[in-house]
This record gives sequence, structure tokens and C-alpha cells, in this order.
Amino acid sequence: MSNINNKNLDLLIGSLLDITGKQLSLQRVYDVWIKKQQNDRTKEYYTHHLGKIVRYLESTNVKSTENLTMESIQNFINFEHERGIKNKTINKATQALKYALTYCKKHGYLHINPLEDCDRLKEEDFEQQVLPLPVIRQIREHFDRDNLTDLEILQKALVYLALDTGARRNELAHIELKKINLHNATVRLTHTKNGRHRTQYMLPVTVAAVQDYIRAYKPTKYLFEYQGEMTSENYLHRRVKELESVLDLPEGLQFSLHVFRHTFATYSLMNGANLKYLKDALGHSSIQTTIGYTHLVNKEMQETHLRTSIFAD
Repeated sequence: MSNINNKNLDLLIGSLLDITGKQLSLQRVYDVWIKKQQNDRTKEYYTHHLGKIVRYLESTNVKSTENLTMESIQNFINFEHERGIKNKTINKATQALKYALTYCKKHGYLHINPLEDCDRLKEEDFEQQVLPLPVIRQIREHFDRDNLTDLEILQKALVYLALDTGARRNELAHIELKKINLHNATVRLTHTKNGRHRTQYMLPVTVAAVQDYIRAYKPTKYLFEYQGEMTSENYLHRRVKELESVLDLPEGLQFSLHVFRHTFATYSLMNGANLKYLKDALGHSSIQTTIGYTHLVNKEMQETHLRTSIFAD
């Protein structure tokens, strides 16, 4: 078979699209857009954000532009909100897909862009939340029992690690066994957002939960594994969401690993941690990002005052 370069391949695909009504698989949209990127950082950006929304849509059986609708985009938005993802981050994914489709239409790959009217979400964002102390007590009581099931052992280790270290979802998913030192009560996070490795300390209750989990599951390389492979962020997210049915949560409370991170940050500040410590613990590149957590502390202190003041009802 003769060699076909990219230009000829595009022409061949274009002719096929003329026959099929110019519909594209989402994978092809992704490939066309990524191939266009010349800058390595830009390519990395779209590989992540465009790849994330394409993978989600394909997992819900939306595999081509033919069945891509605003409803399917709203389903993605709802899914991300459930995971505690901010509107600013969601916009990066939805707009990446919109840009890719616009490019495909402009260059004749598509007749129409199904996301032509897909606007950005307002980036005031849904309010960042923290777990109230009564919910944290519920979590402790739920797991402070004998004869936990294997699922509960996993959930306990995951929830305690998240609340005790403030680690991000992807950092938790990438924890390697060799990076955990139970004797020194430390975990080394290497798959970080800013590329800087950091060491987090664990309280004895978290160390015990991790020990019990390792004893029950016997992972080989990564702490959290599924069928012998590193687990996904979504797998960990689902294990956390399963707890909603057994806990008495306040209406409207987001229950996710991202909220656990906010909870870690907020209670750290309330209990006397300084911003420099918290910046390093959270893996922030800028202290300005960390300062954003102070408004959560002020809100929590106000709500505590309303509950405990001598004039409270």
C-alpha cells in the first residue's frame, strides 16, 4: 500500500464526509485539533482538557458529532459538579471541544458545529464547601466499627487520607506503595499539579486505616489499584459518593474528594496553621491561591458563632 501523508489523508477523509453527511467521530475531532497545535504547552493543555470531555462523552455512548447535543454537554457539566469541579475548569473542557469543532467546520470537516451556542459557565462558581464538624463525626462513627466490609476498608483509607493530607484526586490515584512510610507516618506525593513533589504527614488514625487497607487488598505497585492496575480518579470518586446513602448529609452538601481538600485547608487555618504551611501542604504555586481559603474560614467562623452565641435560638 502506498504511503499517505497527512494532507492526503485529510483530503480522503473529507471526501468520505461528503458522502456521509459530514459527521465526525469525536476521536477524529480530537486528532485533528491536537495535530494542529504547534506549541508543546498548548498541545499538553488540549490533550488534557479536550481529552477529558471526549472520554466522558464516549463513555456515555456519545461518540460522534451526529449525537452530540447540548444535553450531553449539560450531563458532563453535572457530572463534573458532582465531583466538586469548578466552573472555571469545566469551561476549559467544554470550550476546548467547541474550538475544535469550530476549526473542523471552518476547514470543511463538518457542515455544522453542534456546540455553536455553547456558552461559558459563569466563573463566580458554585460556592466552595467544607464538611461541617457533625458530618466529620458521622464519618468517624461510621468507620469506627468492627468487621468493616472490604469496600468500607477501602473507603475509610481513601477518606481519611484525603481529609488528613488535602491531596488532590489525581495525587491520591497515583500514590505508589514505595512512597508510603507507615513507620514515619508520611506519604510522598509525586504526581502533582505543579510538578513539585511534596511529603504529607498522617495522623495515627490515618496510618491505621492505610495499614488495614493494605492488609486487606494487598496492592502491588499503587496504593489504590483495580484489577492489578492503577485505579482512575473516577473510580475513587464513585467509592466516595457511595457513602452518601449511609450518611445523614445536610441538603445541598457536595460530598467529594475536592470538598475534602477544602475541608482540610479550612480546618487547618481554623486550628492555627499559617498560610506558608498551607501553601506547601496543598501544593500551591502561588500564595494568592492559598489566601482564597481564608474566606471559607471566615464563613465557617460566622456560622459557628450563629450556632453557639448566647443569643442563638
